[in-house]
Amino acid sequence: VDNFDVVDDISAPRLAISKNIIKFGEVNDYNAVMKLSVELHNEGESPLAVRAIESGSAAVRVQGSAGFYISPGASHRLTVELHSTYIDDRDNPFVTRVTIVTNDPVRPMQTIRVSALPQ
Repeated sequence: VDNFDVVDDISAPRLAISKNIIKFGEVNDYNAVMKLSVELHNEGESPLAVRAIESGSAAVRVQGSAGFYISPGASHRLTVELHSTYIDDRDNPFVTRVTIVTNDPVRPMQTIRVSALPQ
């Protein structure tokens, strides 16, 4: 648990995500694994700690693990994978979220919406 009372607003880490929505589009192959990337950027003046990265579905996985730091002004690329085998309802659009937990005092938890159209 981060104590945000001791962090100066000016020097606090700030997470910026390059895309808040990832659209995989039509997924025709039942066994397809599709990959797209997003950039996590630290716009703050102190290191950004990425505490957790969680998916709301078994069909979406994020390569790598949490527990890393992003230096001030630096970026980190996350690769989001869609495993179409694990999409339960192939008759409706697929939507889930990836949650990123950081030490950003303003927005400690941010989400990325992930969608696909199973065929």
